[in-house]
Amino acid sequence: MSIHNDLNELTEKYRNSTTEELLRVVNSIEEYRPDVVELARQELANRGLEQKKINTIVREIEEESISKKQLAEVPLGIGLKIVCFIWCGLPGIIIAVYQRSHGRLRCSREAWSWVGYGWLFRVGLLLVMKLIGTK
Repeated sequence: MSIHNDLNELTEKYRNSTTEELLRVVNSIEEYRPDVVELARQELANRGLEQKKINTIVREIEEESISKKQLAEVPLGIGLKIVCFIWCGLPGIIIAVYQRSHGRLRCSREAWSWVGYGWLFRVGLLLVMKLIGTK
């Protein structure tokens, strides 16, 4: 009974969705359950849209997806690497979180790495200073 109610709610949601939202579901089948994709397809078919309009929207969705993927792979600049290394506390963490929140996944990973390198360098420096101090 619960599944039936869920499908009814989803059908109603899709009736109120924009064509672009439905096309996103249909063109992202790996992210949605097959029955959800089928409901989106049915709603699109019920709307009787022109193929030209559908193609335009799909092309825009694909371009947006490509743009997001390219943004996600942008490397962290040398200046920010240095900042993350030298100020590996809160400033480095803020940089890593900021990059992640703006879709720059590689930048975020690299910022976290440089924060870690900064901490490792400090620990190593302390150990060396302790060893030299004991002699």
